[in-house]
Amino acid sequence: LSLCLSCKACKSECPANVDMARMKAEYQNAKHRREGIPFAKKFFGRPEQFYGLATAIPGFANAIAGTALSKTLLKSLAGVDPSRPLPKFASESFLSWVRKHHPDAIQVEPPKGFEQSSKNSPAVLLAVDLFSNVHQPDSLKAAFSVAQKLGATVYVLPEVLDSGRTRLSQGLLDEMPELVQEVLERTHPFMEAGVELVGLEPSEVLTFRDEFLDLCEESQLPAARLLAERSFLVEEWVLTVLDSPSDQSSEKASTVRPLVKLNGNGALAVHGHCHAKALGVASAQTKALQKVGYDPQQIPAGCCGMAGSFGYELKSSQVSKDIANLRLLPWIVEKKPERVVAHGFSCRHQIEDLAHLPVSHPAVLLDQAILV
Repeated sequence: LSLCLSCKACKSECPANVDMARMKAEYQNAKHRREGIPFAKKFFGRPEQFYGLATAIPGFANAIAGTALSKTLLKSLAGVDPSRPLPKFASESFLSWVRKHHPDAIQVEPPKGFEQSSKNSPAVLLAVDLFSNVHQPDSLKAAFSVAQKLGATVYVLPEVLDSGRTRLSQGLLDEMPELVQEVLERTHPFMEAGVELVGLEPSEVLTFRDEFLDLCEESQLPAARLLAERSFLVEEWVLTVLDSPSDQSSEKASTVRPLVKLNGNGALAVHGHCHAKALGVASAQTKALQKVGYDPQQIPAGCCGMAGSFGYELKSSQVSKDIANLRLLPWIVEKKPERVVAHGFSCRHQIEDLAHLPVSHPAVLLDQAILV
C-alpha cells in the first residue's frame, strides 16, 4: 500500500467499488496502534501543529525553509525530499485579511434574526482550509468576492475548518471522531438555518460529503447528512446560482463575461482533482468557466502524482514525478496553454514545480470574469 495514492479512482472504477484509500487508512491506523505514530506521520498528518511560528513570521519561515540546513533536517526527521520546494507562506493569512476588511463576516453562528427565505438571497459559509488560508489566501479572497458579486451574504468561521483529510491520508483515524464532532458542532447552526458551505479544496469539501458519513456516530448522522447535502465546491455553487431561474440570478448572470484578453492563443487548460473525478464532480470546474465565457479544455490526464504528501516524501517523490510525466506534463509541453487551472492545492504545486507554469484556482478566474 506504500504506492497507493489514495486517489479514490478504485472507488468509482472498480466493479466491486473497493475503496483502497479507506483500506490503506485503516491498515495504517492499526499499525500506529501497534507500533506508535512515526514523526513523519505526525508532520504530514497534523500540519497545523507545525504552522504556528511560521505563520507568525512568514518571511523568515520562507527564507529558512529554503536553506540547506532546513532541508537536511526535514529529510532526516520527516523524510521530506530536499529537491522538492515547500509551499511558501503568504505575508497575511486569509482569516487575518477578513478580520481587517470584513469583520462582520466572522460569525460562529447565523446572526440573530437571520432567515434564509429564498434562493434570491443566498447565504454561504466559506470553508477556510489550512493550506489556502496560509499559503494561497488570494484564492479564498476570490471566492469571497465571487459569492458577494452573486448576491450572497458570506460568513466565515473564526478559525480554520479542518476536515481531517491530512489525518486520513496518514492513517490517524483514532483522531477523527473528535474532529468530526467539532466540525459538526461548528457548522450545524449554519446548515440548519439554510446556509450552504462553499469550499475551495476538493479533498476537504468532499471529505464532508463522503468520509464524514462513515466516520460519524449514529447519533450524528442527521447532522452529517445535512452537511454533506449542503457542501459545495465554489465552482459547483457558482453553477447553481447562475443556472437559477430567479430574477436576481438572471440579472447577475447577465453581468458575467470572460477575461478581456488571455495573452497568446487563449487556451485555458483545466486539471481536475482525483477525488472530484472519483465522486463525479470534476466537470463542474470546466462548466463554470464555460458559463462565464472562457474556452477551457480538460487536460486528458489522471492523477497529477502529488497526492498530498506523497510527492514530498523521499521514498515516493520520484514515483510522483513519473506519474506526472505519464500524460499530464507531456500534454502541457505539447499544447503550451497560456493559463492552467486546477482546483486542487497539491495539483497546482505539482504542475508549478515540474512544468514551471503559474497555475490558478478556478475561483480566481471566476472572480476576474464576473463583473457587477
